[in-house]
Amino acid sequence: LRMAENFDDKVHQLLNIPRPKPGNEQDVKEVVKALVDLCEEENVPGKYGNAVDNGTMSAIQRKWIRLLLSLLYKRFHNLSPEQKELAATHHEASSSTCGDGERLIFYAAIQTLFEIAASSSPTTEKVGNDRHGRVNKALQVLTQLSPHVGGSRDVCYLIGQFVTHILQSAKHHESILLHGNETSESIKIARAVDLVESKISSSSASDNAFSSLAWLLDFAGDQLDEDLKLIQEEEKKQGDGQMSATIERAFPSTLHVFIPHNKRGRCTKKKISGVATAPSSMPTRHVVNAACEILIWSRSMAARKNGAFSKSYEKFRGTVTYANASTKEIIKSALMTMQTIIRKLRQKLNNYARNKGFMLTDLFVMDPSRIELKQVLLGKIGDLTKLTALASKKMSTNVLRMIHARFASDPRKVTKFQSIGDFIHAWLVTSKTGEAIGNPSEAEELERSIQVAR
Repeated sequence: LRMAENFDDKVHQLLNIPRPKPGNEQDVKEVVKALVDLCEEENVPGKYGNAVDNGTMSAIQRKWIRLLLSLLYKRFHNLSPEQKELAATHHEASSSTCGDGERLIFYAAIQTLFEIAASSSPTTEKVGNDRHGRVNKALQVLTQLSPHVGGSRDVCYLIGQFVTHILQSAKHHESILLHGNETSESIKIARAVDLVESKISSSSASDNAFSSLAWLLDFAGDQLDEDLKLIQEEEKKQGDGQMSATIERAFPSTLHVFIPHNKRGRCTKKKISGVATAPSSMPTRHVVNAACEILIWSRSMAARKNGAFSKSYEKFRGTVTYANASTKEIIKSALMTMQTIIRKLRQKLNNYARNKGFMLTDLFVMDPSRIELKQVLLGKIGDLTKLTALASKKMSTNVLRMIHARFASDPRKVTKFQSIGDFIHAWLVTSKTGEAIGNPSEAEELERSIQVAR
């Protein structure tokens, strides 16, 4: 019975652990590792039943199920795809069914399971012990439910973390090939892609850790195809004059916002004591993002059906095994071709999102004059909150007027303050003395009206 109490204590600790800072999730990982060990311990008769409960579910299985449900509850939130679908089908759906919406703890737990599964195999375990299979099954459940309880951000983040672990745990000779100072950027990226692909292809069994990474990559590729197909169909209907403003349209996912790309994590110079110096080697984060970009888009039919992309990908992987000075240019050219095709596909997704009001802050930075009222009416809560702050800072009267019009036309579309902290941060001070300003500008009047509405 004491064993069950220890398990309950650890689950309680996991559910109440403080939110870690990015890159400092070690405490969470230690708790998850302890919970995995407790899940695998045979239980005496007690709270979690006998070793086999009526021949249907063992105590070990019961503990694993509780651990997974606790983690899913920790991540599930009011704006998750699953909750939105429930709210659309059941109008009385209550937000009380939602969880904590905590990302980093959920990510750290999945990372821990992936690291445990990737470092073990069935052949290293005792006969009759299926710990490896249960860890991999738990990993599969969490990764395949992550798009529903979290969303596109979870898919992209987990892909990046899994790839990072593969590169960091590479064998000594692989590590030299990946991070050697004399190796060019394109060859490093090519070797990173080849290493990940070889890990996935070598894991033929479905209970292998790398099968979870393969599932995430396939899911991301399929989702990109669905989004591009949706845009293509709408453009076709608009060209035929079949679209109506009253028709309720489906919208693409936000995957294109979070998907890794080769410009993230790139560092061209480092400032040390005020002196700019070139880095000795390419940052690992850039290698990971550039490799993830190729890995995801290589699963997309929209990219694969492009003959130039398919040929470049074959050259990219076919010559990396014997990469040298003569093949360096071939690999570099193939990489640039694929990145150009990917950039054009991303541009199509981003332009569509901006036109539909999904990336208003981004559009405001590029060109405020391109923002229209119909885009603001369709804008998302978080994006509108940032847009309001940015437009207030830039004193953009036109944009503030459109946001005010959105609130005035439908009070239900008001982006309420999410917390006391947000309310305090956005508080408007009329003057240093607290007295009303005699002749406020139109922008100030609109900003004040928006705050009252919120």
